[in-house]
Amino acid sequence: MNLGVATRCRYLSRDLVFPQLSPEARADAWLSRQFEKSFEVVRRLKSGGMGELFELEHKRLGRRCVLKALHAKHRSRHDLAARLENEARVLSSFSSPRMPAIYDSGTLEDGRPYYIMERLLGEDLCASRGVSRENAVRIVSELLLALELVHGAGFVHRDIKPDNVFLTTQGRVVLLDFGLARRTRDELRMTRLGLTLGSPRSMAPERHGDSGGDERSDLYAVGLVLYELLAGCGPFDDVGASVAALRAAHERRLPKPISERLLVELPSRLEQVLQQALAKNPLDRFASAREMREALVNASSSLVYDEPTFVETDPLGLVRDEPDELPGSYAFETQWASSSTEG
Repeated sequence: MNLGVATRCRYLSRDLVFPQLSPEARADAWLSRQFEKSFEVVRRLKSGGMGELFELEHKRLGRRCVLKALHAKHRSRHDLAARLENEARVLSSFSSPRMPAIYDSGTLEDGRPYYIMERLLGEDLCASRGVSRENAVRIVSELLLALELVHGAGFVHRDIKPDNVFLTTQGRVVLLDFGLARRTRDELRMTRLGLTLGSPRSMAPERHGDSGGDERSDLYAVGLVLYELLAGCGPFDDVGASVAALRAAHERRLPKPISERLLVELPSRLEQVLQQALAKNPLDRFASAREMREALVNASSSLVYDEPTFVETDPLGLVRDEPDELPGSYAFETQWASSSTEG
């Protein structure tokens, strides 16, 4: 049978089996049916721009995990399917408490790719704005440790933002959402013509243009995370959500110093770290995550620390906390003509 006809027949059979359910509920019902031998689908955690997240519980082991699948509305988007499969491969190449563990991957009955990962308990950094300087430095230092692993393995994350940095209840900093990650020298484009993938609020100037970015683009985004943790807001939040306005701000405006924004003195060396991380020209930024982390530690040497955020008492990774919900990236259409306006 022709594959396209077979796929359409499968969709028709789904409608006949669950005719009374909405499309979303029908997809959930078929998910439960596919995994009924091993897992119970506990609940839908989140439905984002690219993916859907479900909490599962293993029926025999009682262990909970998270399934991430391509959103049902994108089942015909082969580029996004390739991106999610790539995310699973990238994450599975690491064995570190600073990235979520991957347990399995495969394809749902309707052809959508999925993978299963560990469940974390805690919250992303969106809930941690305006933390103490000590905690901000500690969190970002650990984020940079995660990036050292990512960059050292030859990958660029390309979507560093507070939503994608998770702080567990045990204080572990975990880097999430590798949907945009690619190898540093990989020229393969999984982006449709006319689309730029990422979050315009958190993208380096060169990422708003034609460049796919490199390690220094990630470090710019880390600088934005540090700024937001210290100030309680991003440096360019005043321009709103307009892609053109955000692009102009990242390309042309200098961030207001934290000391001026909060009217509280910040160590000058810490301000200098921020300024270098947020330099418009990638060549003026730190050359590596390690260099930035060492500069950050040196700049904050006078700060008084509480107990450490995360102590690796389990070097083999045998004990992990469990994910609440993991956000996805989204695509926005780039209007090059309007984006070039001054703002």
